[in-house]
Order: sequence, then structure tokens, then C-alpha cells
Amino acid sequence: MYYPDLSPYEYMLRGKVDFEKPILNVGWLEKSHEFRKGSVPPEVVKSLRRLLRYQPAIAVQTRGLHLCDICEGKSTQRVISLPGDNSKFMYLGTAELWLPSEDGSTIYAAPTMIYHYIEAHDYLPPEDFIEAIHEFDFESEWNAKEIFEELRRKLREANG
Repeated sequence: MYYPDLSPYEYMLRGKVDFEKPILNVGWLEKSHEFRKGSVPPEVVKSLRRLLRYQPAIAVQTRGLHLCDICEGKSTQRVISLPGDNSKFMYLGTAELWLPSEDGSTIYAAPTMIYHYIEAHDYLPPEDFIEAIHEFDFESEWNAKEIFEELRRKLREANG
């Protein structure tokens, strides 16, 4: 599934819904589309890894598994062990990570495969997204799933 970085989010919320903050795509890559490459600071990659296991940052869990088509069949699954416990792991490509921008004015929606894209394919997300990861407050009241469910409820009501 490809969406250009910073384009309006619509993947799991198809249709027009009013929300006070824009929700923007980040890291929805496919091999048929070029993407920005570069180095992501190691501390940001570490924070991203932590966010992947932080339930309030996961907006939606999908039933399927999205595989990396950039790898061209070299591997069928992407799995990472969780920080602090190598006996536990998670599959990438099964959920969406939603984060607020540093100033709280925007929400970024990224597939969990973004971690693989950064590590294996040198994907360089937009600077504002990198900053959102770096500055994310794990003690905040952030709950991506609640936001997602509220938007889904509004969409159902709007469509009768």
C-alpha cells in the first residue's frame, strides 16, 4: 500500500470525516515509488522501537500481514524482538502507529513496517515525523486507538 509522505490519511478511514487535526501518512512505501533515503539518528530508531510496543501509540491492528515488496521475496516476514526481552517479538506489517506532532497540531499515521523500511532500506521519514518520535512523551495521555475509534464512529454517523 503506497501513500506519499505527508498526504492526507485515508487507508482505514475511507470517506470524508471532520477532525480538528490533519492526519498525515508517513512511511507507506512500495518498490514502484521512490522514497527519500538517509540516516535516522540511532536514538530516534530506539524510540521508534519502543513506540512499536507502546499500546497507546497503536491506532489499529489489522488482521492481515503486509510483507515488504522492496525486499523482492528475500524474506517473507519481518519480526523484531522487543526491547528488554528478546524472547518476545512482534510482527511488523500488522498495525498502524499514530503519533502527534511535537506541537500537537498534526497526527502522523505510519505502518509498523516503517521500522523495517528505516533499518533495511535506509528510508528517511520527514523531519517533522522524526521530531515527533524523538519528542514523544510516554507519560502523556496519548491514545491513538481512542482517536481512531472516535473517527470511525463519526464516519459511520456521517454515512448513516
